[in-house]
Amino acid sequence: MQNFIACGDTIDITLGSGETSYGAGKLYLFGAVVGVIDSLTRAGQTVFSTQASAQGDIAVLRLEGVYTVPKATGAIGLGAKVYYDATAKNVTTTASGNTFCGYAYAAALSADATLPIILWKA
Repeated sequence: MQNFIACGDTIDITLGSGETSYGAGKLYLFGAVVGVIDSLTRAGQTVFSTQASAQGDIAVLRLEGVYTVPKATGAIGLGAKVYYDATAKNVTTTASGNTFCGYAYAAALSADATLPIILWKA
């Protein structure tokens, strides 16, 4: 098929100015899509997870799958819609001002710091 481009489960993003707090496993928002950074490369070399990202790094973003990510305070039920809060860099059930990113893969208590989510491409 001549019009096939890719499977669509990953996308490469070039990090811009000021994007220095990213690493493997972190949520990343581009446009209206949220992904999880799988890896970073700089000048063709893998950036270790202990290193800060830098402008011009290439981030490979996963756009589907199940990942454990930081969550806001508050209980979240199994299957609840979750939204990415780009300011707090966590997920929440609050839709207003945030970006839909998927569904809770498990329930979480209010005090839990993380939540497994199913990433959902809109």
